[in-house]
Amino acid sequence: MSQKEWLPNGWVIAKVGDYLFLKNGFAFKSNSYVQPNDVTYPVIRISDIDGMYASDADAIHVSDPVVGFEVCKGDLLIAMSGATTGKIGVYKGKEPAFQNQRVGNLKLRSDKLGSTRFRNYLIASLSENILKEAYGGAQPNISGKAIENMEIQLPPLAEQKVIADKLDTLLAQVESIKARLERIPEILKQFRQSVLAAAVSGKLTEEWRGKQLGSSPITRKDILEARKSHWEHAEYQRLCRQDKVPTNEKWKAKYKDPESVLDEDCFALPAGWLWTNLGELAWSVKDGPHFSPKYTQEGVPFISGGNITEKGINFTQCKFISNELHEELSKRCKPEIGDILYTKGGTTGIAYFNQESRDFNVWVHVAVLKITNVIDGNYLAKAMNSSHCYQLSQRYTHGVGNQDLGLTRLIKITVPIPPLEEQLEIINRVDQLFSTSESIEQQVLSALDRVNNLTQSILAKAFRGELTAEWREANPELISGENSAEALLERIKAERELVKPATKRGRGKA
Repeated sequence: MSQKEWLPNGWVIAKVGDYLFLKNGFAFKSNSYVQPNDVTYPVIRISDIDGMYASDADAIHVSDPVVGFEVCKGDLLIAMSGATTGKIGVYKGKEPAFQNQRVGNLKLRSDKLGSTRFRNYLIASLSENILKEAYGGAQPNISGKAIENMEIQLPPLAEQKVIADKLDTLLAQVESIKARLERIPEILKQFRQSVLAAAVSGKLTEEWRGKQLGSSPITRKDILEARKSHWEHAEYQRLCRQDKVPTNEKWKAKYKDPESVLDEDCFALPAGWLWTNLGELAWSVKDGPHFSPKYTQEGVPFISGGNITEKGINFTQCKFISNELHEELSKRCKPEIGDILYTKGGTTGIAYFNQESRDFNVWVHVAVLKITNVIDGNYLAKAMNSSHCYQLSQRYTHGVGNQDLGLTRLIKITVPIPPLEEQLEIINRVDQLFSTSESIEQQVLSALDRVNNLTQSILAKAFRGELTAEWREANPELISGENSAEALLERIKAERELVKPATKRGRGKA
């Protein structure tokens, strides 16, 4: 079947350049840029195009206009090179403005024999072809001629306007659906925070707690004794081997029962619960090295704060250190299964209950908390990710350039602790609710992928004539004869011939 046999009635195979032309920008010199004021002119660069619109909000300015390179409201601009090659935007800004080099301005050959809305959708439908052409070489780059030479199926002018109307309606609906879907992950994030808030306040297990008989409350004595047993088993024995046993007074000071761990953010807890802090719950709190180690191409993963999430460790974007350096760093701080990893620099306040069996090490912006047996690590990580602990972590974070939550401030963060049996019940309930939330989020992300593909699918249908098939049947007189696309191109061509500048004659012989 030839191309003409499957073309809709009245349509014609053409080149983009038969209908549009691309005007290249002007190479402004950097020394011509001035501070914006009421009498300067914005210069629209590639960075001013966002994919939908082009704006002068952050544009550079010049004091002198450059005739022939004006940008008007409604003009369709396109990035011609760089990482965002092919990105388009309809200009909505101050007039007059001017286009910088490598910014193309796609203009109709004839304003009265074309539709600007159809033009915009036509170029959007060609985005994949434009990107394919641009990324065919070493550097992303596309020429105006390459765009003008792209083949299209052009409908009659009357049908162009109908297509633009239908696309306005359909794509507005798509954008509305997309906007609603994009809000759902944030709603689910707020839901998960609400779950954690209910968990650490006792509301999540309020009904469960009422049915329990003889549940043993947790006491500060339990917490301090548990920490003391760890110190006696580990730290004290290590000090003995190094002949650095502290005096009785210093040793007793380590187990001093603090007068109070409460702060203004502590709220009333159910009976049997207790406020404590991370310094009491952890028998060891260390961070990684305070220097940048020598990295290797492979070896032991070296984790920074940006690699840690509530769900796990992102090993795909971490750096590596040698096995020898790992062994050396592990003498001070060695993450193990059951530890709490806590971001204390960069993105502060994210806790993860470590379940990784592989060896890795951490940088200074990650704290490793080794916890006692009165607390379940899974519960503690959830409590540390609640809004109460997160807000405290932000308050205690200091610094201007490189902000950091020091270990001495980190251990002051207060945590509500229920009896161990209730901790396990909370873990089970939170995990169930989070699992449901994550399942919904995956469905939303899948739906977003389909919606993002829907735009190109609708554009493809439009430019195959499928959206206007019924309209053509009802209006044959508007797509045939003098109203056909073929006749339209002839009129555009004739109009171009009329405005073509006269050829300059050479000087004749005497």
